[in-house]
Amino acid sequence: MRVKNYAQLKDTDEQYINVEPLTQIKAMKILYYMQAASLVLKEKPLFDEPMLAGKYGPVIKSVHDKYRSRRSIVDSIDEQARADYKMIQQDPEVRDIVNTIYDYYSPRLATDLMRQTHQEKPWQQTPINGIITQAAVKNYFKDIFVRES
Repeated sequence: MRVKNYAQLKDTDEQYINVEPLTQIKAMKILYYMQAASLVLKEKPLFDEPMLAGKYGPVIKSVHDKYRSRRSIVDSIDEQARADYKMIQQDPEVRDIVNTIYDYYSPRLATDLMRQTHQEKPWQQTPINGIITQAAVKNYFKDIFVRES
């Protein structure tokens, strides 16, 4: 939940005011791309929970369960969200991945992100409700997320 809390707090920044609110579907896709970037650039996952191939794209079960039946997931910012935000800010490598991916993908509509994930092999090659393996994600994104020299 730490990365989701970070995105929620970041979503309140002025630069994102006119962007579609952070929805459950949108958050799942952004978390998926953050995980992919971390697997490629850091060679380790950003979070330990497996990603599942849901009907609408990649799913992180704990996020899905917490926000079940809710479209918008931006709550009032609590102390845990603030602590998570500060913790991510303190790790420059994690902060750079999270900020870069969030800044790139958050202006996009949730439906566009869903369509995009449906065109990518890790989701296509995983049965519905199956685990999208970290190896499949890393292999697919290794030429997409590249470290700048």
